[in-house]
Amino acid sequence: MEVQKNPAFLSSFLELEIYKIEPHKEAEISKELPGVFGGNILENSSADVAVISNGSNSVKEIEFLSKVLHAVNLTLEKVALYKVEEVDETLMYFIEKSPATKVLVFGFEFIRENSSKLILQSATLAQLMKNTELKRELWNRLKQMF
Repeated sequence: MEVQKNPAFLSSFLELEIYKIEPHKEAEISKELPGVFGGNILENSSADVAVISNGSNSVKEIEFLSKVLHAVNLTLEKVALYKVEEVDETLMYFIEKSPATKVLVFGFEFIRENSSKLILQSATLAQLMKNTELKRELWNRLKQMF
């Protein structure tokens, strides 16, 4: 059975108020920095540093991450950003296959087995924003890594 498309009907159908999706603040950030936590992989997938997060990646979290990266002379544009919903067996495989030599992981704890990468695991960005002691611990570990 072949499905026929009717672009005129489809465009008017999607404009109905019940289907209209309002722009979201995160979407604005994604326009400024293509792919920022919008999908799994960002455009700068050849970067030497990868950032993996499981947080909500709100505007405040993205701004906080930007400040963390700036402290080690990096920017959002110079790292590969990944959003992962949950830890599974593919996470370490993914990390190992990434060209990044340093990986910052926010919000996940997992066992590293024979990794060739420098991996820093930390609390979620939201937790770090609220807890001075966690920030201090992160900063000390970042100084060792960079």
